Amino acid sequence: MATKKQTKALSNAHPEKENEESSIEFLSIFKGFRYRITCLGTAISMINKSRNAELTYKIQELFEWSKSNNVGITEDVNGDSVKLKFSIPEKDISTFHYMQEEMNAIEHASYVMRRNLIISLVSEFDNLLAELIKLAFRIQPKILDSSSRSLTLSELSKFSTVDEAREYLIEKEVENVLRENHSEQLNYIQKKFNLKDLCKIPGWVNFIEVTERRNVFVHCDGKVSRQYISVCKEKGIQLTENCDLNTILDVDNDYFHNSYKELLKIGIVLTQKMWRQLKPKEQGSADDVIAQLCFELILVGEYNLAIEILTYSETNFYGKSTSEISKMNSKLNKAQAYKWMGKTKEMKLILDKIDFTAVKDEFKLAQLVLDDKFIEAAQIVEKIGSKSDLIKEDSYGTWPIFREFIKSEEFASSFEVVFNREFNRNIEESIKVPEEVMSDSSQLEEFNSIVESNVD
Repeated sequence: MATKKQTKALSNAHPEKENEESSIEFLSIFKGFRYRITCLGTAISMINKSRNAELTYKIQELFEWSKSNNVGITEDVNGDSVKLKFSIPEKDISTFHYMQEEMNAIEHASYVMRRNLIISLVSEFDNLLAELIKLAFRIQPKILDSSSRSLTLSELSKFSTVDEAREYLIEKEVENVLRENHSEQLNYIQKKFNLKDLCKIPGWVNFIEVTERRNVFVHCDGKVSRQYISVCKEKGIQLTENCDLNTILDVDNDYFHNSYKELLKIGIVLTQKMWRQLKPKEQGSADDVIAQLCFELILVGEYNLAIEILTYSETNFYGKSTSEISKMNSKLNKAQAYKWMGKTKEMKLILDKIDFTAVKDEFKLAQLVLDDKFIEAAQIVEKIGSKSDLIKEDSYGTWPIFREFIKSEEFASSFEVVFNREFNRNIEESIKVPEEVMSDSSQLEEFNSIVESNVD
């Protein structure tokens, strides 16, 4: 579930009060990181689709060439492996080799792009780290004052104000931190800003493996190095089968998706820890961001990730200053994540620990829809009416917790009673067609064909 306050916290509006500035800065840094890393999270499917399309085209081209040049083709099937054998006239062998090299190039390009995605993921994390450190020094400049870094007179003469000199020192400090490996980087943050237990963040070990694999891709052309093996053994990371010195490391769909989730999770927790440590009076805003983030993760089907973040937050972040609404939202979002995963037992364990006789009707409604008790839920819809501070008219269509409930006749009737209209009205939305599609004649032809067959 989400609240009006949470939605407002994630808006792009200017802060209403000056003391909200740092809250907006933390939020802006994290939103930028999350957006970029989420975009990268979709990239591997694009690479795979492009590779498959290109290879299909090249194979078809090879078949057509073979047919026109009387090339014999036989199929050799061995389990899941299929080989095509070509009997090629000697005069045409160079042409065949050229076409073969084109297909090999597509395969290698796909591999390079997949491993570059890991490099990009880690680069985005490094950027997050740099921005958080810079913000931390601006919030608590005395921490920078305690640094041993200094300026010479000639360097100082280049700046017209103290603020310019301070920004220069911050930049140098950040550059120095980013030169270290990621374990040392987080050790620096832990000591410098008095944070605790960064190495106990869920997924920490997997995070270290991803960063070490990134080093292998950047510095060793993808070949396993002694450092990679050494660090993995030191951190208790289980090496994959046949992972020996100079073995080529790859990035398949599962590995990339897991890496994306680990870096996102570490980024979330690190941002939250620094925010709460440096601005303890902004705990409520930080709580709201966690709730909204996990709501959005559930919306796109990232149930396990949402559960991990909520569970960690309940243990490490939520306390006496956390509102009861935030705590309740956390429990209900975990419960619905389990529901959509088909883990009804885990969902009920959460719901059974909540005393729903002592909560708002909106939360009782959540319990009823999770339990598929639609008749009682419809009665609550009519009871809370159209003036609820927590559930608005559009919440029923946009919140995943109501996904099954809104398909029922009971909901349709109660909604019409409350809002004096049918629920199933059409809502106008639009998607902009990229200019590249409209300017490419071959893509435009395919696009027009799709539009003609699907648009009224």
